[in-house]
Amino acid sequence: MTTRTIALAIALAGVLLACAPLHAAQPDAAALAKQMAEFEKAGNAAKVLETARLIVAMADATADQKFAAYGKLLNTCNGGWSTWTPQWEAYYIALKPEDECEAMKADALKYLAAMHELKPQDADASLAYGSYLAYLGKNAEAISVLEPALKAEKLPAQTTAMLYMRLADAALGMGNRAKCLKYLEDVEALNLSTAQKGGENPAETCREALAWMRGIDLDALKLPMETGAKAFPTPQDARYTGRFAAPASVRIAGLPANDARALLLRKKFERFGIPFDDKAKFVISVNEGKLKAPEKEEGYALSVTKEGAALQGRDTIGTTWAVVSLIQLVDQERRRVRICEIEDWPETPQRGPLSSGPGSVEVALFSKMSAVSRQGAVTAFHGLTPQRMFISLEPIRAYKPFGINYYLGDRSLHMYPKYPLTSERTFQLNRDWMMKVAAEGGHCLFLYDDGRY
Repeated sequence: MTTRTIALAIALAGVLLACAPLHAAQPDAAALAKQMAEFEKAGNAAKVLETARLIVAMADATADQKFAAYGKLLNTCNGGWSTWTPQWEAYYIALKPEDECEAMKADALKYLAAMHELKPQDADASLAYGSYLAYLGKNAEAISVLEPALKAEKLPAQTTAMLYMRLADAALGMGNRAKCLKYLEDVEALNLSTAQKGGENPAETCREALAWMRGIDLDALKLPMETGAKAFPTPQDARYTGRFAAPASVRIAGLPANDARALLLRKKFERFGIPFDDKAKFVISVNEGKLKAPEKEEGYALSVTKEGAALQGRDTIGTTWAVVSLIQLVDQERRRVRICEIEDWPETPQRGPLSSGPGSVEVALFSKMSAVSRQGAVTAFHGLTPQRMFISLEPIRAYKPFGINYYLGDRSLHMYPKYPLTSERTFQLNRDWMMKVAAEGGHCLFLYDDGRY
């Protein structure tokens, strides 16, 4: 062999050696799936994602393998209403650039769509995809994804309730209140229990939304049960007699028939067996200047005679307390009203409980609470969903006509997770929420406990 031949052979061997990796057998999808699991076990997040991207691009990967790989990718960019997602963390906590956050939104939608396409029968995948579509405002598409998932067999109560809750969110988001009401009624009929310590409770969320959507019943608790035909709490100045007026029927003057106080009077008196009649001789005169109310906030004056009753409130809530006191003056068993004169006002201007629900309006009225507060709706775990805003704002609409202040707080907007309070994004998030509360006439609690740290 000549020197030239030997040199040529060596050169050729070098070329073949250099090309060898190109012809080496690549790992199959099963091997990569195994590697991905090993990387995850070792805590190598970068390698997990690198391997997941390879798997989803492989033609021979099974639906299960691709589904699992997409799940790993989704974990880096998932989003939605919840305040505990990578998207929320990136935007509000890490303060990532806008374009990076937008890319995360697009990636999450892509991965969720792919997972749903791979396993349309998977209820959890449908729930995740449908929820995200509703979050993006694609409500009709969300419903088309979520409704079929309800037909899956052996659904856990939590999944079932979450599906109905997201369907109601989508319906409410598209302005279809009747459809939302139907979903809420359907899930209520299932009587699901989803309570868990420190976690989501979608069934209870749906029950509360349903209660507010149906409209509160101000006689649900049948208050007042027993008052001795006297006002409660004890008025500042009450001159009671042992005599009573026993009207066969009554009518109101001075208040429109649809006024909240007039409706409250009618509801209670009719349950007591004292009907309303436009021709009744016993007239309940409200704010017609027949009395002078005390010059105190929430003050009122009240007088009952054989011929009728006169009520005068200094302000909206003072009129409410005059109406409540008149109801308390009724001897329910004998259908009669104590003859008396009352002047009253509270010593403490803002007083009330730190919790509220659909039944709390009647309680607040008959214990004369002027301020009701709620530190967080049950939907706090689910973020600012359409149902959350409805449950948050509807109580304001219920209390406002009576002059009762409603205070609403939400720790998930400035406390948990740990928001940077100097951030313009944190400010805008809270401002937008507070403006919605204020627009309805409500008040905001800014909850900020040292427990954050």
